[in-house]
This record gives sequence, C-alpha cells and structure tokens, in this order.
Amino acid sequence: MNSLVGIFTSLEEMKKNPRPINYVMGRDGIYEIRHNGVGFFSKKVTEEIEELERVEEGFTPSLPKIPLEILMEIIDAFKKAQPKEKVAQVFWNKQTKKHFVKYPHQKGDRYAVTFQRDVPENCILVLEMHSHPGDFAQFSPVDDRDEIATGLYGIVAGLHRERPKIRLRMSCNGYYKPLKLGEVFELGDYQCG
Repeated sequence: MNSLVGIFTSLEEMKKNPRPINYVMGRDGIYEIRHNGVGFFSKKVTEEIEELERVEEGFTPSLPKIPLEILMEIIDAFKKAQPKEKVAQVFWNKQTKKHFVKYPHQKGDRYAVTFQRDVPENCILVLEMHSHPGDFAQFSPVDDRDEIATGLYGIVAGLHRERPKIRLRMSCNGYYKPLKLGEVFELGDYQCG
C-alpha cells in the first residue's frame, strides 16, 4: 500500500498516525480525510477506493454443499405434510462433519407455520426451508419478517409437480439476495422447476 494512504477503523486510530490521505470507517459509510498543516478535511466516499480490495455482496460457503439426498428427503416430507406448511432445518455436525435434517416441533396451516428454533449442541444451522401451498414460490412479507437473522433460507412450492419450484436466498441481517440451488446443494444432474 502507498505510504501516503492510511486505512483506519476509527478517527482515534487515524489521529495517532495520520497520512496525507486517510480512509476512515464512519457510522454511515467510509470517509476520505486529507491532512495537511492546516487541519483535517473530510468528505464521504461515493466512488471506489483503489487502495481497498473489491468485496461483493453475496454468499461464500465455509462448509461443503448439502447433499442432494437431503433435499430429496425434505421435498418428500413437505409433500406428505400438504396442504399445511412445514419447516425443515439442515444442520452441520461439527464432530461427524456431516449434514443432517431436522423437523422442529411446529404448528402449521395453509398460510403459515410457527416453530421453535433450537440448534443442537456441536451443530451449525446451515439452512432453514419451508413449504408453500400451491405454486407460490416467492418469499412472502411474513418470510421477510421471520428470516432477518443472517443465514440461508429456502421455500419449496408446486409440490404436486414432479420437480417442485425451489427458491433460495441469503439474509445478511435482513438484506436478502437470491441464490441458485447449486450454490447450496450438490445437484449432480438434478434440475428444479
């Protein structure tokens, strides 16, 4: 990095070792602060900063993809629960280093399902999926409200079809971004609706 440029996480940190050009993280964004003998001059940064590496929104997995067999098991369980909505949770067991599916205690009807989130010891919640009745394969306002926690979420609809409609998304504290099925599951030749 150029010795004329400093990148800091706080004003206090910057003031200990200011450079002629400084980038400081603020509560509402990043600020460029230039320092000369007269004082500190600041502006909010709206353009790219060449000195910083490019970071993109999205999901980068830390674990292996979920096996296709688990997706098939979930779809089968959802079909059996019709016309009620049902929830499935996929976990990663840190000791066995394998995925497994759990169906938490839940109460569902045609329009909603409620359940208690409970993560088993030595496990990581990888994905939460639920079914939608009919062909409505979109996340609802209720889903948006319930799925704020950072993680992976999915819906399955069109369960009467040979290949149901599956939608996945990530949530980063309530910011949602759609994901492709192959970003989360080992698909092989499987194609969803």
